[in-house]
Amino acid sequence: MDSVLPADRELIDRLLALPELEHPSLSPDGNWLAWSWSGLGATVEVWIAPTDGGAPPRRLARHADDRIDRPELAARA
Repeated sequence: MDSVLPADRELIDRLLALPELEHPSLSPDGNWLAWSWSGLGATVEVWIAPTDGGAPPRRLARHADDRIDRPELAARA
């Protein structure tokens, strides 16, 4: 016998679909933060923002699957 009601399944599906901020990475100089954002279907996005709040976050990449590795910021050469 199934103990999960249809309304419970709908709630579970909605909770599992909530966006998720993952893998935050701070630049070596501390001026930038990058992260991945997922949970809106199969799309994963990579975002970057200055740590001083001087500009809004910018989306750098959007992928139609969830195979994005952890974003990492490297020092400028």
